[in-house]
Formats: sequence, structure tokens, C-alpha cells
Amino acid sequence: MATRTSATEDSKTAELEAQIATLKEDLAKLAAASEAAAAEKAGAAKEKLRRTADDLARSGSDQMHALGDQMGRRYADAEAQVRAHPALSLGLAAGAGVLLGLLMSRR
Repeated sequence: MATRTSATEDSKTAELEAQIATLKEDLAKLAAASEAAAAEKAGAAKEKLRRTADDLARSGSDQMHALGDQMGRRYADAEAQVRAHPALSLGLAAGAGVLLGLLMSRR
């Protein structure tokens, strides 16, 4: 009987070892698949981030050009007003200078 029990135990041990080996293989395949999926998602996220950064850079550049154009027009308007009313412009500049001088001297 000892031989029969030993053979049964050996059979069960071999079966368990085979199942453990199968589980190890399955876990390795699952880990590889998970790694591939994570790499794919990371690549997609990186590409989306790059596109968003490009869009923001382009938008910022467009806004800077628009602001530069607007500032150029404002400067031209101010220059035209100074040429049209030189005495008034000189008086306003002098008054602003005096006011700024008073504010700075009170520190």
C-alpha cells in the first residue's frame, strides 16, 4: 500500500507541477500583453500631448502677431493725434511728468 500511496502522491505532485508551469506561462503572456497595451496607450497619450502642444504654440503665435498688429495701429493712431495737436500733447506729457515726479518724491 505504501507504494500505491506514493505513486498517487507522485502523480498529484506531477500534476500540480504541470499546472504551476502552465500558470507561470499564462502569467508571462499576460504580463507581456499588459506591457504592450500600456506602451500603446502611452504612445497614444504622447502623440495627443504633442498635438495639443503644437496647437497651443500655433495659437499663441497667432495671438502674438495679432497683438503686434494691434499695437502698431495704436501707435500710429497716437502718433497721428500728437501731430494733429502738438500743444495739447506737450501739455499732457508735462502734466504726467509732474504728477509722476510728485508721486516718486513721496516715497
